[in-house]
Amino acid sequence: MLIKEVTGEELQKSQKNSPEDSFSRSIVHYIWNDKELSLSVLYVRYFEEKLLEFIHFSYPELKDINPPSMISITFLLTDPHCLNKHRLYISTLEELIEPYLKLNSEQIRQLKDGLMSRQPFLLDVSWSKQPYS
Repeated sequence: MLIKEVTGEELQKSQKNSPEDSFSRSIVHYIWNDKELSLSVLYVRYFEEKLLEFIHFSYPELKDINPPSMISITFLLTDPHCLNKHRLYISTLEELIEPYLKLNSEQIRQLKDGLMSRQPFLLDVSWSKQPYS
């Protein structure tokens, strides 16, 4: 799989009484089987702070990567069902942390190297279920 671009954004209010400014979005654009696709993950911004604490404790090698740029690609990397989706809405902190628990050491290395390069990169999506050790 070729990862073309990964972005994250904080939503802004489109109307005065809208709760949009409480949410963030992580988007990954990628090529899979010669098709250009994207996955957008919408989540409550508060979860991002808690995810950052979890990452710093559990995966110190990822601490320099901004969570919004990591979230969508982590879902794609750990769950083959995400290939059939364009959008995900995450409603609990547990849902947001779950993909990180499925990462193995090779996936963490690929994720860090690819995102730190800020260039398109290849990602092995074997969907290994071995936890990080």
